[in-house]
Amino acid sequence: MTSEELGKKQVAFFKELSGIRKDLKKLEDSRSKFVKTFSVDKLQNLPVELYVCGTQKPANFCNWLERGLRRLGSIVGSTSFKFGVYYGVVKGDDTPKYRFAEKWGSTYQEAYENVLATIIALIQDGAKNEVAGIKNNRLSPMLKGKILNIYFPEKYLSIFSETHLNYYLADFGIPLLKHYHVVEKRALLLEVKNKDEVMAKWSNYEFSYFLYSQLGRPEKKEIPEVLKKYMPKDFPPLSKVKPVFINKSLDDLPPKKSKSASNTKSGFIDFEKKHKRNRRIGEVGEHIVLKKEKAFLIEAGRKDLAEKVQHISQEETAAGFDIYSFSEDGTPKRIEVKSTTGKPNSIIFYLSANELRKSKELDNYYIYLVFEVDTLQPKILSIKNPFQKANDRIQMTPTAYAVRMKLRD
Repeated sequence: MTSEELGKKQVAFFKELSGIRKDLKKLEDSRSKFVKTFSVDKLQNLPVELYVCGTQKPANFCNWLERGLRRLGSIVGSTSFKFGVYYGVVKGDDTPKYRFAEKWGSTYQEAYENVLATIIALIQDGAKNEVAGIKNNRLSPMLKGKILNIYFPEKYLSIFSETHLNYYLADFGIPLLKHYHVVEKRALLLEVKNKDEVMAKWSNYEFSYFLYSQLGRPEKKEIPEVLKKYMPKDFPPLSKVKPVFINKSLDDLPPKKSKSASNTKSGFIDFEKKHKRNRRIGEVGEHIVLKKEKAFLIEAGRKDLAEKVQHISQEETAAGFDIYSFSEDGTPKRIEVKSTTGKPNSIIFYLSANELRKSKELDNYYIYLVFEVDTLQPKILSIKNPFQKANDRIQMTPTAYAVRMKLRD
């Protein structure tokens, strides 16, 4: 989504915002009352009948959270087992009674005690933003997300479906790497909001309303089996990827083959389409380099520098490079990353006019070529300032022109 497209959606949303804020004010009253009713102190001794769903008592914890506060983020749809304990029937047994998921205990009383203790621990971790505790908490992901949002709406988004998070992150150009935990995905989306001049002024609930009303929802249709082979390939989890530096020197290029317009349809190559198709590969390559640079500095005993490595391209698109890092002696490095799924034999990549200019202006400018980016051991070739001097082993071909015109009557 371009900044222009985002701006148009924001304008459309502003037309609805006053009505949304009126609704949210009423919902805030109910949310605030829920938090007071089920404070940590009161949860310590909460009777099971005031927790479980299935008793048709709207004022108990689960019914209120799931149904009464549904418009602050829905967790309706999955089974009641997401609560750990509930009251009702199951297939093959029509007798209403307390039911529980076996992972919580051997009796419903034991299960309830464990569930309640886990909810309290989640709220305490949420208050302190203890990410590790939140990620390792045993509650179901949707219930966990809902509780965090209801108790701390200024910290945690009210989007609980991982599919929806993936959908919105992709719209904002965030790479969907498997290593991201759902907690981290919410944090990434919240970061997108807070970095935007307009959206930063919205509440998290207003932001969620904006996403659902203006960006829509992902389609639920199952992709036919015959089409699955065309789906983008998943990349390995970054946590398991072990990139390595390789040593290679530039070789003589083979003679350039002449290509006539007849070699392509209508003599036109859609470079923008190629760029979009390769953007995901490029984003993954940047994350691989970011990981490798930090690891290199830590191994060199420069943890202080590793903590200062920055993913510049996510914050400043005009910088002309992707990663800001350091040499062991503390000398800054500006790294432009170019990635491919191919092997380290040869590579063709695209360089913007700004990137070319920066490569000539900035000291310690590097091109990092990342090969086999879709494997567990990508190969990284580091080349320092390859464009500052003419080099007959580097071939550069213009692919577009900036056209300027002035009209008169």
